[in-house]
Amino acid sequence: MHAFPLRFPIALGFALALAGCSHDTFSSTAATATTTPGDAASDATATSNGITLRANVMETQDLQESVARGYGIAREPNQALLLLTVRDADGDNATPVSLQATVSDLKGGERPLQLREIRIGEFVDHIALVPVAAPDTLTFGIRAQLAPGSTSAMRVSRDFYPR
Repeated sequence: MHAFPLRFPIALGFALALAGCSHDTFSSTAATATTTPGDAASDATATSNGITLRANVMETQDLQESVARGYGIAREPNQALLLLTVRDADGDNATPVSLQATVSDLKGGERPLQLREIRIGEFVDHIALVPVAAPDTLTFGIRAQLAPGSTSAMRVSRDFYPR
């Protein structure tokens, strides 16, 4: 068994180093992370029946090249990355029963996101790429059934500014 912090992929560690984090623990309730400045990452956490879902939002151009390559994405301006990790109490992969995400902008348009499963070593995460037309605020809605009979929902928002 490895220590829990060592179980997170490099991108999540990078994002947390940049983030002002808001952590909420719940079962069958909702959590909201606060909006953070455009040059930082936003994240939110939900725990249900010992399974933890972490949502993290960052600009892909802020990723280290090796991290972007590992995720199979390009580091580009005007592109956001939603990273979802699901881990058990030991920091090992946990498979959610279901996982959906949406994104909305300041214009009020909401659309579902196509989540893509990625594997880095022994870890399985889910990502979605979203175009950004700065200045804007994107709000990501995540709905997950982490364990049978328990649904979790959370929202995380991020401001994006022209660079």
